[in-house]
Parts: sequence; structure tokens; C-alpha cells
Amino acid sequence: MTYARNEPLDVLWEKVGKDFNRWISGLRRRYGKIGVIRCWESQQDGYPHIHCVLLFHEYEFKTFFYNGKWRITKKRELEELWNWGYSDMFALYSIGAGVGYVLKYVTKVNNALLAEKMDRKLVLSLALMWIFRKRAFSVSKDFGLYLVEEKNDSPRGQVDLEGNSIYKWYLVGFWADIDGKYSSWSVDLSYNGFWRIRSSKEFTFNKTLISDEILK
Repeated sequence: MTYARNEPLDVLWEKVGKDFNRWISGLRRRYGKIGVIRCWESQQDGYPHIHCVLLFHEYEFKTFFYNGKWRITKKRELEELWNWGYSDMFALYSIGAGVGYVLKYVTKVNNALLAEKMDRKLVLSLALMWIFRKRAFSVSKDFGLYLVEEKNDSPRGQVDLEGNSIYKWYLVGFWADIDGKYSSWSVDLSYNGFWRIRSSKEFTFNKTLISDEILK
């Protein structure tokens, strides 16, 4: 979401949080419980710009694919509640994609001063958020809990396109290649070759993850 240029820059930075809260409150009155991840960013001229991901707990939207993006059929209804300028809404194909979308902006702004060539817009974002005492991003509690549950329920190891497990990988230990025998990050070992390394004094044994079944 962006702002129309009909008010001074400092006034909009002062009230961007209140405006966002009014907008999300209007959405919640219409669509029920909504989790939010949001971040602020400055545009080239210094005016505030908002990126956010919304998780609708009690409402489902119909979607369609258009011009390279998934859109929702009620796009205009959501956009009309943002009364202060331009807004654009689209659907996300996964929670991970949504989180990645916001994190992209958060990390690039936070790393602005570390880049070899500083990006004026990113440095301006940092400066304005500091001046107007704005938190760079926020995550609502219900969204955070959902991410934890989603992570805990996700399959362990490599999966196919339907989410079924293919392999499980276990950390057996660390091997210091002192003699320079192996030139790559991995090597195929015979059963006897594995046990020669396993029994060497340089091998660090990980007792918590290994079992007799894995070694068979």
C-alpha cells in the first residue's frame, strides 16, 4: 500500500501505524480473524510504503491466475478499504512464499548499510524509521503460532511434490580429512570403509542421532 501525495511526508510517517490499524480493523470486521506480518519501507521520495501478508482464519477467497500472479476475485473489496492511496492485493501459493515476500523487504532494508554499494532508498528507509520511531516489521501472535505449528507438522527430510517422504538424513558425525584423501564434500564408502573412519580417533561421534538401524 502507498500514500497519495496530498499530505506532508512527516505527517504520513507519524500516522502510518494508525492508518494501517484502521485498515486491518476494517478487514477484520468484514472477514473475521486475520493474522498479519507487515513491514514499512520508504519510497524514493521518502513517503511511506507498506508490505504485508494476511492470513485469513475464517474466510476463503476464490482465486485465478492472471499475468503471472494469483489474484483473488474480491481484490477490489480489500483495496477499497485503503483510503489513503494506491494498493494492490494478490494471493500467495504457500505460507512460506508469503513469509519470504515480507522477509525480502525486511532483510534488504536491515542490510542496507552492509552492502558494498549503498542503496539510497534503503538507507532512507532506515533513517526515516529511526526518526519517527517505527518498528521495521511486526508479526501478530496468531500468525506466529501458525508458523510454529506449520513447521512442527512439516515432514522431515526430502519429500516429493505431494509432500511424501523420500529419504531421511541423519548426522552421523564429523570426519577431519587430515591426509587430503577426499576432494569433495561427499564420498561413497563401503561398509568396512565407514567403520575404519568411525573407529579412528579423529571421528567425532554424535550419540544423539545415530542408531543401530541406521548403520545396517
